[in-house]
Amino acid sequence: MKVVLQAIKKTEIYKVGNAVWANKPILLRDEDYCEKELIVIKEIEVENTHILLNTYNYDEILISDYKGNKVDGEFRILYDLEEDAVYLNSDVCVELVEPNKEEMEKELEVTLRIWNKETIEKDERLNAYCELHKLDKETVDINQLKRLVPSYATGGMISNESFDELLERMKRISNNVKFV
Repeated sequence: MKVVLQAIKKTEIYKVGNAVWANKPILLRDEDYCEKELIVIKEIEVENTHILLNTYNYDEILISDYKGNKVDGEFRILYDLEEDAVYLNSDVCVELVEPNKEEMEKELEVTLRIWNKETIEKDERLNAYCELHKLDKETVDINQLKRLVPSYATGGMISNESFDELLERMKRISNNVKFV
C-alpha cells in the first residue's frame, strides 16, 4: 500500500493598488490570478500494519512550511481504491511562488514617489513647508511632515499622530458610535 502526503503550493501575483481609506498606493495580491494546488511532498510504500494507516495518528505529523517552520498540518484523508493508496492532504503551504513581487515592489516605489509629490503639492501648507526647507517632495516622509505642519483637520494644532494613525483612531471611534 502507498501513503502519499500532499500539501499546498501557492502562486501569488501582485499588483499596485490604492488603500481605500487613505488613497495611498500599496502592494495588493491580485486575487484573480492567485492559485493554490496540491503537490506531493512525500510518498511512502508501507505494509498494511504501518502506523500511518492508523487514522488516529494523522494529527501528529509535522510538516515544514515555506518559511522553514515545523507546523502541525491538519489532514484530509482520502483512500483511492484503484491505486490502493491513502492520500493525506494537508492545509499547510509548503511552497510559495511570487513571480512578480520584486517587479511590483519597484513599481510601488515609483508610484509612491509620484503620489507623495502630488499629495504634498495639493496641500498648501505641506507644499510651502517643503519649499521653505528645500525638502524633496518625492522622498520626504509624508507622515512626519503632517505631524510637523498644523492642518485644518486638527484645528490648526500640531498633532503627535501621523495622518494614518489619525484615520485609524477616527475609524475606531466611528465603529463604537451607535446611532439610535
